Amino acid sequence: MWIMGYENLCYNLAEKPELVKKVFDEVGSRILKLVELYMQRDEIGAMAIGDDMGFKTQTLLPPSVMQEYSFPWHTKITAMAHKYKKPIVLHSCGNLERIYDDIIVCGYDAKHSYEDVILPVWEFRKRWGTKISSFGGFDMNKICLLDEAGIRKHTRFLIDTCAKDGGYAFGTGNSVATYVPPVNLLIALEEAANYAKY
Repeated sequence: MWIMGYENLCYNLAEKPELVKKVFDEVGSRILKLVELYMQRDEIGAMAIGDDMGFKTQTLLPPSVMQEYSFPWHTKITAMAHKYKKPIVLHSCGNLERIYDDIIVCGYDAKHSYEDVILPVWEFRKRWGTKISSFGGFDMNKICLLDEAGIRKHTRFLIDTCAKDGGYAFGTGNSVATYVPPVNLLIALEEAANYAKY
């Protein structure tokens, strides 16, 4: 989408699907090569791939389009990381409910980015937690707006509901933005370190 623009991508899916496939293949092959170069380095223990696939109510592209053009590359990328025996995490925002099974089949070890208004991490864990691990889940609105007691309480709630069966790493629902009060983040991390059982 960054190369073609979202509107142009949508038009070309109908008018020039061969061009869309070529763009996906060119981007996918470059990311695959980059992952291979990183995974060969001993100091790199894991990889995170960012690919925002949705927005609040649905995916940006139809699942069938992603299955045809995008997920084959994701599968190759995860296989490359696993070839070097290193885990790989997908960061993807948006409502991905219709494609979570596809993401899991791609081979990702964990998923990051959760919004309570879309699908809270604890609900994700109930439905897919035995198939893929989860990173984060402390909703960005909450970490910005809750007071200290609320932050500590919600931290404990996330640990109690998401970590009891393993496969969960505490953190924020999305990447920590500049608008997040640093003290709030530090409170959450402190509470998690003191409360969690390892």
